Amino acid sequence: HEVRLPILVARLRHYQSKGLIAADTDLDSLAYGVFAMGFSTGFMGPFVFGYSETKMKHVVQCMTQVLSRGSGL
Repeated sequence: HEVRLPILVARLRHYQSKGLIAADTDLDSLAYGVFAMGFSTGFMGPFVFGYSETKMKHVVQCMTQVLSRGSGL
C-alpha cells in the first residue's frame, strides 16, 4: 500500500482542486480509508467472513455515501 497510497492521494488532490472535495479534507487519511475499505470489502468480507457479493456491494454503496458527505461533496 505504500506505493498505491500516494497515487490515490494524487487522484484525490485532482478532485480537490476542482472543488469536489473540501479544501480542508485530510487526503492522506481519506486515501488510507479508501484503501482499507477496498481490502475489507474485496478480501476480508467475502473470503474471511463469507459475505456475499450482494452484501459487499451494499456495504460499498453505504460507505461511499458516508465518505462523500464527510468530504464536502
